[in-house]
Amino acid sequence: MTHQISLQEAKTKLPELLEESINGDEVVIVKDNEPLVSIITHKKRFKRKIGSARGEVTIKERFKNIPEDFKEYVP
Repeated sequence: MTHQISLQEAKTKLPELLEESINGDEVVIVKDNEPLVSIITHKKRFKRKIGSARGEVTIKERFKNIPEDFKEYVP
């Protein structure tokens, strides 16, 4: 859900606006009825782990120039 608030009001309610954003709402600060700033949360980046697809990925035999690190994935 998007919540719009004036710049003047946002100055006094920043902690509440941040909490709204953390809870999933987009907060848009407006000045003279024009959008000025959006407050949105950043999503956590998925940390990749080497080898996490082991057993789920196979490389076909007809694939040429298989790197040494991938030899174990070839059937």
